[in-house]
Amino acid sequence: MGMVRGFINCDADPEIPDWADQVNPILKHIKRGVIDDPSRITAESVFRDGDGDSLDGEEFIRRAQALPSSANACAFDFYTKPENWDYLPKDVDVIVFPQTEFRYYSDGSRGVWYLYRRGAKWRRHYVWVGNQFGRTYRVAVFRPPK
Repeated sequence: MGMVRGFINCDADPEIPDWADQVNPILKHIKRGVIDDPSRITAESVFRDGDGDSLDGEEFIRRAQALPSSANACAFDFYTKPENWDYLPKDVDVIVFPQTEFRYYSDGSRGVWYLYRRGAKWRRHYVWVGNQFGRTYRVAVFRPPK
């Protein structure tokens, strides 16, 4: 796991989810270095004018992965812990961590982690890349250091 005293090691190997194929679980894991300040997280939309209410998952992930500072599953592992929820943006309800793609079970499909707000709590879940992604989905991105 990539956590050490307020630092997030986004170069580490992520935890492997139980829904991922256990033989070859990681399809893509873009390393993002060490995040020295967890409060740098923000969330951005990849929707453009004229996109409608949802995007095809392939297009959403393509745009999300093109963001220069989007987060991977190591960051997801850090922010899923209740003691780290205060770092998460207050004005967002769904945050996708696109830089790690897991093989969804053994059928070869791809899935990514996301967090969603339910009341005062954040829940962890995954989404199959073949799904539609609604406008409420935002991408976890790290602001540049001050």
